Amino acid sequence: MKNKGIWLPIEIIRNKSLSNNEKLLLMEINQLSMLDKGCIASNSHFAELFQINKTAVSRLVNSLIKKGLIESIIKKGSRNTFRTIIIKKGTNKLLSRYKQNVNGVLTNCLETKENKTTNNTKSIIKKNISPENKFSEFIPLSLEFHKNQKKAGYHHLDFKSPITEKSKIVISGAETLDKINILDNEPIAEIKKVLDFILSDCFWSKQIISLSGLRAKKSNGNIKYFNVKNNMLPNNSNEIQDELVSLSDWGTN
Repeated sequence: MKNKGIWLPIEIIRNKSLSNNEKLLLMEINQLSMLDKGCIASNSHFAELFQINKTAVSRLVNSLIKKGLIESIIKKGSRNTFRTIIIKKGTNKLLSRYKQNVNGVLTNCLETKENKTTNNTKSIIKKNISPENKFSEFIPLSLEFHKNQKKAGYHHLDFKSPITEKSKIVISGAETLDKINILDNEPIAEIKKVLDFILSDCFWSKQIISLSGLRAKKSNGNIKYFNVKNNMLPNNSNEIQDELVSLSDWGTN
C-alpha cells in the first residue's frame, strides 16, 4: 500500500522534548509496528522517507532510545543481524489509539537483506515488554511511596496485602509517574521532589494515599500533580529537612 502520510497526535506535537524529526520518526515507527513482524525497517527506509542521510537517522533512533520512547531489539542470525524497533509500553498506550484502521501496510517498508526477520521476533518482543519490565524506572519510587503511606497508617484497599514490586497499586503508580515524565515533560528529579513533599506534608500526605490519581484533571485545568507542586513551600528549617523521606536513595537498599 502506498504511503498515506504520518499522523501526529496533539500530545506529540506539543512535546517540547522532541525535535520535529524525532516526532516524525516516532510516529512512522508506530505505524510500522502494526505489521505482523513489527517495525523491522532499516535506516535506509527512514532516510529515504525523510530525505536525510542514514547517519542522521541513526542519531534520531539513538535519541528516542535515550528518551525512553522506543527500544531496539537486536538478534544475530547465522549470517545477518536482525533489528526490531518497538514502542515502549508507556508511549505505546498513548499512541495505540492513533493507529490507522487499515487492512494492509501503511508504508512501503524497505526491508534490506540484513533486516529480514523471523517469527522469533514476536517472542523476543513479548519477553521485553513483560509486566516485570513495565515502567521499571519508576517501580522503586512507587514501591517506596506506598510502603511509606501504609506504614503511616493510611487506609487503602490494596494495603491489606504486602506491598511488593508486583502489587497492583505499585504498578499503577509507576505507570502514572511514567506518564508525568513522558507526556507532561516533568523531569524525574522534579518528580522525586514532589513525592518527598507529599510524604512530609501534613495535608497532602492525607490527600494522596496512592499515586494513580496524580494525573486527574482539577477545576483549574491542571492535573493534581502540578497543583501539589505549586503548593510546595521552601523547606528552610532543619527540623522539616530531617523529617523528609529522601527519594534519591529509594531502591538502593
